[in-house]
Amino acid sequence: MTDDLIFDIGAFRGEDAEFYLRKGFRVLSVEANPEFADNAKARNAEAVSSGAYTVLNTALSTEEGLVDFFVHEHADWSSLMKNWRFREGTFRTIQINATRPENLFARFGVPYYVKIDIEGLDGAVVDAICGLEKKPAYVSYEVGRSTRQSAARLAACGYHQFCLVPQSSLPGVRLPNPPREGQYVDYRFTLHNSGPFGKEVPAEWISLDQLEGKLGSLDTAKGLGEWWDVHASLAPAA
Repeated sequence: MTDDLIFDIGAFRGEDAEFYLRKGFRVLSVEANPEFADNAKARNAEAVSSGAYTVLNTALSTEEGLVDFFVHEHADWSSLMKNWRFREGTFRTIQINATRPENLFARFGVPYYVKIDIEGLDGAVVDAICGLEKKPAYVSYEVGRSTRQSAARLAACGYHQFCLVPQSSLPGVRLPNPPREGQYVDYRFTLHNSGPFGKEVPAEWISLDQLEGKLGSLDTAKGLGEWWDVHASLAPAA
């Protein structure tokens, strides 16, 4: 594992990458939308020039080669998969290159942390992580249809602790000083960020069974319109 490397899978416009870079990490971003990939590079141009930041404009899929990518009018809904969101609004289809998640680890190594947000295909990256002999210390992904399967898969391959983080809380989060990850930055999160990671996640670390209970409560409340992330840690509970 490379302690100073983060994979930002689903980079959007580079907001998360900006945060990780300011914390002192090197970052590999993967972004399927060509416009967003360019935005991420422009936002973090100095880090691109220094070699601290790499952006791959590619989709992650179980297949290699050219694939159809559906660009929704709500740009952050764009995906390789047409889910319920594509029943509303308009979208266009472009062709982009796709690669398997396993290829990222083979090419760039195993990072300290993997953030995953690729609209319905998070589970494919989780599967690739679980196939690694040495694994990232931390993984996060967006709550969706495969949330439980991904959590169970991570638990089966050695991830001992989980967090469930309400993303609407991020604008009020302040990072600890002294820092518990990387270097301290006075960073102000927006709803376009995934937020703190690793030892700085602003939620309680719990077991898989406890996570299942919390997810059940979300199902009952229909999520209350909230966007949630699951974080997983290799470290056993203290």
